[in-house]
Amino acid sequence: MAAVAAQLADLTGLMDLVRVVVGREAYLADLWLLEELGVLRGQSVMVADNVIMPGVSRHLEWVRAETREKRG
Repeated sequence: MAAVAAQLADLTGLMDLVRVVVGREAYLADLWLLEELGVLRGQSVMVADNVIMPGVSRHLEWVRAETREKRG
């Protein structure tokens, strides 16, 4: 995932839309990676399915959190 995200960022600049196509156990880790690589903008949209399934609540909490809450 990291290599693909880095290539996309290099080729197209920052992303406005990201579609997550991984198992839901990887949603949060992949989101953190995309943020760490600087691929997402403040108004980027991330699309993920199955977010009402068990095991995705931490991902949803992170997505819904304000930037200041994420910093500490």
